[in-house]
Amino acid sequence: MAGESEKDPKLERMGTKLIETLPGGVRAFLFLQIADNLQELWRSGGLDKGTGGDGKRVLGICCKRQRSVLIHHAEKDTQMRGIKFRSFQSALCVPIFAHDKSLLGTILLIADEPESFTNEHKFSVERTARDYSAPLEAKRKVHEAPIKSGEADAPGPLLLSPAVIGSVALAVMLLGIWLFSPPNKDTHEPTQAAPIESPVIQARETAEQFLASLREERFEQAWMMLAPNLRSRWHDSDFTRTLQDWLAAADHQQVLAKRDIAKVQRQTTSAQVVFFESSVPGDGGHWVWDLAETDGEWKVTAIKGPVNSP
Repeated sequence: MAGESEKDPKLERMGTKLIETLPGGVRAFLFLQIADNLQELWRSGGLDKGTGGDGKRVLGICCKRQRSVLIHHAEKDTQMRGIKFRSFQSALCVPIFAHDKSLLGTILLIADEPESFTNEHKFSVERTARDYSAPLEAKRKVHEAPIKSGEADAPGPLLLSPAVIGSVALAVMLLGIWLFSPPNKDTHEPTQAAPIESPVIQARETAEQFLASLREERFEQAWMMLAPNLRSRWHDSDFTRTLQDWLAAADHQQVLAKRDIAKVQRQTTSAQVVFFESSVPGDGGHWVWDLAETDGEWKVTAIKGPVNSP
């Protein structure tokens, strides 16, 4: 990810205005996507240090899912597992879309303190991201112009050289043979794979992260993945104590380690994740977790196994 050599006054003003709406100490970065690569256009406060490996991971998740990524506590978030050196404790990454809905760039916000960003910040920055669409589209056209110009300025006489003419004639002859040759009866049209439904993938990823948090006994992280209405009925201390008591029983840690997602059933605005019983003796019955999209993120709304939610 390369930095922008010249500062853009308009982006500077927009960035300054964005920073004023955020908590103190937040560092902000603006990226433009060009040919599947992210190029840094702006950063707050003239920072000498860019994003580290953890920042690149958050950017990668945001671009892959094309939806906002909110990290409340990097030390406890399973998405940040394996990062040795951390440049932040909380982060918010918001995609920027062009008018044709294609990914145009991202806004990355990072902070040294955990829990620096809330859903309200996410909604606010998502609204701000729409204002970046026009200037970033103009920027991308400027960056793509040299490539198109180079293609248009290719020397014309070469197209009339004997070698080129001969190659074109041969290509036309081969094309004619292919077009008018009888079809091969043994040739079958490849079967087009059915598109994978994105909400099912997102629900499954959330369930896998929730399961990983339970296995690692990161109960605070798991509790944050519950839907707000469930958290209001199931306080974090009760949630943690219930799971700790269940894990203290014989073989229950092994059961949790052996349980895997069997299927994800999509419903109208939600999904149901089903776990079949494990191979551990004495383990029986299916676990069923209900999930729904809440405030732009998939959250767990009900649990039936290994404990039952209130």
